[in-house]
Amino acid sequence: MKKVKRLVVGGIYTHFKGSKVRVLFEALDSETVKPVVVYIHLGDDGRLWVRSKEMFLEDVTRDGKTFERFSLFNNLVKEK
Repeated sequence: MKKVKRLVVGGIYTHFKGSKVRVLFEALDSETVKPVVVYIHLGDDGRLWVRSKEMFLEDVTRDGKTFERFSLFNNLVKEK
């Protein structure tokens, strides 16, 4: 059974290559109207990045090993 992944806006995630990012918000692509994730890399020049929500939450396989592309590191948001 496939694990359902949930996006935590405000949460800090670890990219599978090791960098940390904070999810700022979820938005819609103006062309496709599909959800995208807007996030900022922590510890670099502060540029904003956008990636499709589907890609943000997907697993990736490198060298025969499968990883979450981004895994939740710290949830600083109190859930209601």
